[in-house]
Amino acid sequence: MGMPMGLPGAIDRPHEGPNVAALFASLSIPHHLGSPHAVQPEAIPYFGGKRMSLSPEEATERVKGFALHLGADLVGIAEINPLWVYSTRGHIMDDNWERWGSEIELSHPYAIAFAMEMSRDMVWTAPHTASVVESGLVYAKVAFVATELASFIANLGYSATANHFQHYDVLLVPMAVDAGLGEVGRLGLLMTEEFGPRVRLGCVTTDLPLIPDGPVDIGVEDFCRVCKKCADGCPSKSIPLDAPREVNGTFRWRLNAETCFEYWARIGTDCCLCMRVCPWSHPGTPPHRLIAELVVRNQVARRIFSSMDDLFYGKKPKPASPPKWASYGE
Repeated sequence: MGMPMGLPGAIDRPHEGPNVAALFASLSIPHHLGSPHAVQPEAIPYFGGKRMSLSPEEATERVKGFALHLGADLVGIAEINPLWVYSTRGHIMDDNWERWGSEIELSHPYAIAFAMEMSRDMVWTAPHTASVVESGLVYAKVAFVATELASFIANLGYSATANHFQHYDVLLVPMAVDAGLGEVGRLGLLMTEEFGPRVRLGCVTTDLPLIPDGPVDIGVEDFCRVCKKCADGCPSKSIPLDAPREVNGTFRWRLNAETCFEYWARIGTDCCLCMRVCPWSHPGTPPHRLIAELVVRNQVARRIFSSMDDLFYGKKPKPASPPKWASYGE
């Protein structure tokens, strides 16, 4: 399996240590679940393609409930905006180069977007290899949930496609925004009320009639205008310090993906440092939950929260030590 991060684990010595072995173990799961990505009801031998009679209300309740039961932490429904659908195939696994550049045709009207929390203790070690162990694990969990959910919908008699590490038809961040899971922050990632940016995303597209959720306003734009902790701490200076602007018809901060990716390749992990330093990433203890509730509802709290975080955690907090089983040497 090829890796998009240069020499995996290069930031730590020895770079080919147990954490890299754990990463590859996790990423083998999406590899095994990745084909077929689209599940058609006629491919299910038990039900034979028969459609079950469900109202959109009942289908929505069952789909959301099943996703949460499978392990998703947040789930929402969106009508698919064609702007969030990739035009051609560019994500290649298993050396399937004949698919490169092939047109993506997606007729599904709905997307079920979900988010899964990443461990605060593991992310807090970023950008070292313990954090990428967590990334790999949650990518594997996302693949499991997406595949199970797509199969469930096919059993109901409808078409469904799982979007995860092995296969993407849609852009997950804007789809998750439309589904009401959060907003896009300064760092270019989805910011959720519950976990900040400390999540990985998955999605299932389908023709099963569902009830869409709407976007939410949790104060992210206002908060990120004041708090520049991710941009100040970014080792590749890929996160902008200025105000959001119009980018391809959307108003947002634009991450410099090229310099960010170059840093990934240099250190051999997916960094996660911006996740680590974000004040919204702290664990869901009662004090932090209270602060998050205040930030969502109060403009003054958004300004105070950033200063308080600097006071208690430092403007550029150092990475924490990992659990002993995930130690990374020098």
